[in-house]
Amino acid sequence: MKRSKNALLLPLATLIFGLFFLWPLVESMRGAFVDQQHCFIAGAHSAPEPDVAVLPGTLEDYSTQHPSCAHLLVEVADSSLVQDRLTKAGIYAAAGVAEYWIVARRGDHVQVSSDPIASERRYAMVRIARRGETITLSALPDVSVRVDDLLPPQA
Repeated sequence: MKRSKNALLLPLATLIFGLFFLWPLVESMRGAFVDQQHCFIAGAHSAPEPDVAVLPGTLEDYSTQHPSCAHLLVEVADSSLVQDRLTKAGIYAAAGVAEYWIVARRGDHVQVSSDPIASERRYAMVRIARRGETITLSALPDVSVRVDDLLPPQA
């Protein structure tokens, strides 16, 4: 039985969400809320649904409106890697999203983009983080996550 691409991505997105969901329990995450696969208002005509979002504030801040700013947005990419790198990176940079991670299942890495240049629709800093490395969230420098925890287990 063939599984859909979305069925393959859902467990990984849920795992990543689980990692971020635990962060509010940590002192360094106070004032941040983690959301999963909901609209992010990136502009007047743009409302993508990132797999994971680390947002300023609390759940109550988003009870009547979708978020339009974020500390971090995460996309889990398989077949969508090109779209996530080109299209969504431009959308998120233009919206001023501080940091954008692409968890690339096929490439077995995480692309970390930071320092958005909104007027150019791009990020000034882009790097590849591989297994064995740790990524520190720029907006919350006391919070870091191991790349190995974001990627599926090695075969």
